[in-house]
Parts: sequence; structure tokens; C-alpha cells
Amino acid sequence: MSAIDATISVALRLAKLIEAENDLLIDRRPSELAAFEDEKAELTVAYQQELTSLRDQPGILAAAAPETKAALKDAGMRLVNAMDVNRRKIVAARTVAERMMKAVTDEISKKTNPVQGYTANAVLNKSARSRNTVPTALAFHEVV
Repeated sequence: MSAIDATISVALRLAKLIEAENDLLIDRRPSELAAFEDEKAELTVAYQQELTSLRDQPGILAAAAPETKAALKDAGMRLVNAMDVNRRKIVAARTVAERMMKAVTDEISKKTNPVQGYTANAVLNKSARSRNTVPTALAFHEVV
């Protein structure tokens, strides 16, 4: 297998893996992304090594047939497109999770620390609940 063919192979495998991750994100199943973590790391390292190898040997690419160059370009574009979709989906999922957490903590805070207000005599109304306020704590465990 030539260096270009190896690069194409690794790029396509990585693109397929990222596209599978994208499908999980579209289906709102981010907890299943962890299954791809090790393989994705291995393929990323392999892809970087293949690109370095091609960069260090410019004659290989110059001597390649036009259809081989086109296949390399197509594989690279597929990978770039998959990574772009992946980035957008992860940012969207993270934004949704952060907004949901903020809404939940704001609501809990409103219930546990109500607005104090004033009495009819313009004195700050401190109810028994508001005098003994406790910071609102919330634990959330989800990797996005």
C-alpha cells in the first residue's frame, strides 16, 4: 500500500467514525460517544503521521496519478466536513446543556431565596426563610 493510499484509508476510517458520532449527536445520545474515544484517538494520531509522511516526501504526491490525488482530496474533504458538523453539533449540545443547567439553578435559587420586598412601613421584609438562606448547590454529571 502506498503512502497516499494509507493516508486515504486512515482519513476515510476517521471520517466514518466522526460521522457515526454525528449520528449519535443528532439522535441526542451523547453518552454513547465514549465508545469511540480510543479508536478516534488512534486514528487521529495515525492520520497526523500519514500527513507528516506525505509532507516529508513531496515527490510521492507529485508523481501520483490524477485520480489518486483526487481520491486523497475527496477523503480529506469528507473528513473536514465530518469534523465541521461534529464541532457544530458538540457546541450546540453543550449550549443546550449549559442553558438547561442555568434555568434549573435559577429556578431552584428563586424557590430557596425568594425576593425579600418591603413592608407597608418601607422596612425590608425578612421572612424566616430568607434569613436562613443557603447557597444553592446542584450536581450534574454528563459529558458533552
